[in-house]
Amino acid sequence: THTHTTHDTKRSNTNQLPVCSISPRPTTMARSSAMVHGDVDNELTIMPLGAGQEVGRSCHILTYKGQNIMFDCGVHPAMHGIGAIPFFDSFEISSIDLVLITHFHLDHCGALPYLLERVPGFSGKVYMTSATKAIYRWMMADYVRVSNMGADHRLYTEQDVINSMKKIQTINFHQTIREGPVSFTAYAAGHVLGACMFEIEIAGVKILYTGDYSREEDRHLMAAEVPPSRPAILICESTFGSHRHMPIEEREALFTRGIHDVVANGGRCLVPVFALGRAQELLLIIDEYWQQHPELHDVPVYYASNLANRCMSVFTSYVSVMNKRMQQIRNPFHFRHISYVKDMQEFDHEIGDNGPCVMFASPGMLQNGFSRQLFERWAGNEANGVMLAGYAVKGTLAKKLQSEEPLQVQSTSGQMLRRNCQIKYVSFSAHVDCDQNLAFIKAVSPSRVVLVHGERHEMLQFRKLVHSEFGADRMEVHMPENASILQFRYSGEKKAKVIGRLGRAGYTDVDQVSGVLVCKEFNYMVVAPEEIGQYTELKTAKIRQKQTIQFHHPIELLYHLLVSTHGVGFVTQHSTRPDTEDPEGPPQLTEPYLSVMDCIEVTLDTKTHTLQLHWAAAPESDLWADATLAVVMQLESQPSSIKMASAQLAPEKEREEFASLSKKLFFLLSCEFGKGNVTREGSNIVVSSDGQSSTISLASLAVTCSDSRLKRAVTNAVARLKNTLLPHGHTHKAKAEPLSAVAKDPDMAHGTDMVDA
Repeated sequence: THTHTTHDTKRSNTNQLPVCSISPRPTTMARSSAMVHGDVDNELTIMPLGAGQEVGRSCHILTYKGQNIMFDCGVHPAMHGIGAIPFFDSFEISSIDLVLITHFHLDHCGALPYLLERVPGFSGKVYMTSATKAIYRWMMADYVRVSNMGADHRLYTEQDVINSMKKIQTINFHQTIREGPVSFTAYAAGHVLGACMFEIEIAGVKILYTGDYSREEDRHLMAAEVPPSRPAILICESTFGSHRHMPIEEREALFTRGIHDVVANGGRCLVPVFALGRAQELLLIIDEYWQQHPELHDVPVYYASNLANRCMSVFTSYVSVMNKRMQQIRNPFHFRHISYVKDMQEFDHEIGDNGPCVMFASPGMLQNGFSRQLFERWAGNEANGVMLAGYAVKGTLAKKLQSEEPLQVQSTSGQMLRRNCQIKYVSFSAHVDCDQNLAFIKAVSPSRVVLVHGERHEMLQFRKLVHSEFGADRMEVHMPENASILQFRYSGEKKAKVIGRLGRAGYTDVDQVSGVLVCKEFNYMVVAPEEIGQYTELKTAKIRQKQTIQFHHPIELLYHLLVSTHGVGFVTQHSTRPDTEDPEGPPQLTEPYLSVMDCIEVTLDTKTHTLQLHWAAAPESDLWADATLAVVMQLESQPSSIKMASAQLAPEKEREEFASLSKKLFFLLSCEFGKGNVTREGSNIVVSSDGQSSTISLASLAVTCSDSRLKRAVTNAVARLKNTLLPHGHTHKAKAEPLSAVAKDPDMAHGTDMVDA
């Protein structure tokens, strides 16, 4: 919590809490090495460390108001080892405050164990849905097992995966969590079980990150939701660019018919799939198709994934977050025509190479593992087939087969294999196509769109569609590369509630309110200083400063030098402190003291020759204290300044003594001749008695009077008083001029009894 003193905060005169509304005004800023200080707090930056103009290793850093948030932390499926992780060296990863994982696919969470267990100094919090966390543990362990890398080159171990589980917290759909000044909410994203999109809010600015999402309900998952609020920035996938999906009925027909044709001709059909996600959807489709075609009941269908078998219980446990159709089926993942195979050894023992069959095997892009082993075994037989049903990343074998259908492929051992098998492709990838993406953008209506998770060419085509649909002037579309920085600025009025005494004061719209501005997590309120403890969690305290320094000169000398240095209004001289003592102020003294700018008291202890400055700590008071101390140090260190100041102080002191003498003379004459018989007329005192008057010149103390008797009485009185006030033969040398400069005492002017005064 930070507190700032503010002034001139305007309020509205309503029955509710008066506020000043916020209206963020976004501005796009080019990347610059030199930024204006003060604008930094209003800068919002987005930096892809992966999936910037590519598909794979999704990882994006959002920075705003001092908060660093990471969206996803995946590995690239076409790369291995340290080259597969995001570009962590382009950002100070240990400064990440929050990591939000959208789903369990490797390209979105595969680098998370490395981040949590291998990056020094990382201490950020990690959130994902409970379904994602339940599958994450097995997905990461399986990735370690099938990586085909030596222990020295592995990104992390299975023990790292287990340790990382303790650092992951969960979030439910529609749940809003606040971490410091950041609040975030999870919404269903379709795609795979537990997948979510995150809407975050920092200081009134909302950003929606979709991750991978699908707006099409399938056999077991609901479609992605449309969040109710409008984000300032939408960070969305662009995997399929300007492509349009075939209707789901046509895709299912092509998929099932293609597999049917292969096995009907005695061949074996390999369906590479991700172990979890689309695999469950395809298994539901093929199991239903097999049930409807009795002629296929003798053709075995296998799912080669020990991981999927272990995780199927998770799918069964989270039927409640699937669509209504699945919730109405008692055991939706109990397949009638599909068997599980653990590994190649079990497959050879149980089945071998006899007869047709269908094999669902992971990974889906044929980069390694069981699916790659089967492909290399079956590729040479033209009766066999490969049904590609998911999205394939550039650089993987699946992508090469899909786009080129090469006659030869290189095996994992380096040998060239002839490819005679059939290649078929039907997209069941659970990503939005261009129409679904455009409809979603229109529904959430952001002012800015940032495209990620797509190849550059696909992004360019989709950006043209967005500009054509919404207008380039109405909606900005950005497509940053990896390790590049998008920089925006969001600034505007801040909304501050005026509460407590200030809120009840009944001000008009043009009145100004002065109070303390309290900021907590970018929420503001203005409150009277004495009510801070009542309306906030803050405690108030007064801090008084005291500075003590040796000083061997009269305090009048310091006064004169302060006046000559800073002006008459800078310092005031007082003879004694008032009778009432401030318990929090300096100790009560009867010595003369100085008041500097009405906030600093300067006292001198003539016995110990110590000068003390007392003031309440505040930036302005500290400044005046420094200025005063500078003069004190000048007096102590520069004898010439003392000599000059003393020379100027002598006539000043003499004038002060003379003014004091005149005042005392007036008082004593009033006591002797009666308070109504002594008056002040200009630079003279007039004494009246029995119709006669005598005039005393204050410049020379000479007495003039036409009545000799009265003159003698007044002259004797003045002489006696002079001897009393100046007993050591002091010679009065004051001139008339200084007297006119002395402040006229109203009591002297009107002859008031000085004792009563």
